[in-house]
Amino acid sequence: MMKQLVLLGAAAAVFAPAMAETEWMTDLPAAQERAAAEGKAVLADFTGSDWCGWCIRLRKDVLDTPEFEAYAADKFVLLEIDVPRNPDFDKELRARNQELCNRFAIDGFPTILVLTPQGQTVGGFVGGKPDLAAATAPLDAAAENARAYAEAIAMEDGPEKAAALFKVYNNIPAGLRNKAVALRDSISAMDPEDTTGIRSVVAAQQQKAALNAELRAAKDLPAMLAVIDKYLPEAVAANRASMLNLKAQLLLSAAETEEDVLAAKAVALEAADCEPETAAETKAGIERAFADPAALLQHARQYRERRNGK
Repeated sequence: MMKQLVLLGAAAAVFAPAMAETEWMTDLPAAQERAAAEGKAVLADFTGSDWCGWCIRLRKDVLDTPEFEAYAADKFVLLEIDVPRNPDFDKELRARNQELCNRFAIDGFPTILVLTPQGQTVGGFVGGKPDLAAATAPLDAAAENARAYAEAIAMEDGPEKAAALFKVYNNIPAGLRNKAVALRDSISAMDPEDTTGIRSVVAAQQQKAALNAELRAAKDLPAMLAVIDKYLPEAVAANRASMLNLKAQLLLSAAETEEDVLAAKAVALEAADCEPETAAETKAGIERAFADPAALLQHARQYRERRNGK
């Protein structure tokens, strides 16, 4: 009898239907529709599945594990936005995915974005994660931000709603806010009196984007310095420190004399003054970093030699 039970159990295991794997959708509107119906957010994996090493590792070590599937089951509808190099990949889907990469300002892979059912970015992360815990920390924060967004859009239009949405926007990691332009612009549209201060955010982001575009087009260090000097006189407060810090780095990289090194130091000290609360500590660090101008000059020369292939 015992032997018969064992055999029956083995047969049941063989013929039992396999558990369905977690579905990764490939159509954003359909994923949004499902997320709305199930009260979830969309987790979008922007990936290069056959060429991006970090993307492959993230899927293998985290996203395709049973532990992640269990974690995501009641929180997210999963969406893969793949831009592989495989020439046989569906051309229509590739074009659609590339358009989504452009829409969400994807500039590195992998990028994981958490989107509301309305398609608004509320969080996520960029780059690989070594394990489940490292991935779930930013995803938990994004899921909470998605809930806050749902509460905010249910409010009556007015300053309180704009403020609640602005809080959602500010809760997005700084490095991902350029992927939440639609949310930013919707807040600006419902806040004509600028009670949230969103217009200064828009101005800073637009200025930074224009600056970065010109820096990418510059062909050498002097040209990059000229771009910085062009923007500094009209730099908005949120951008001034970063512009000055970049100028200090460029001056140091281009230094030909110890006087040039000291000029870079002066600009770095000016940048520190843009953040009064931390200025003293930052300046102390700058003094330590520039304690040996001759050594820094030597490093700058070696850097240029390596860059020029000498």
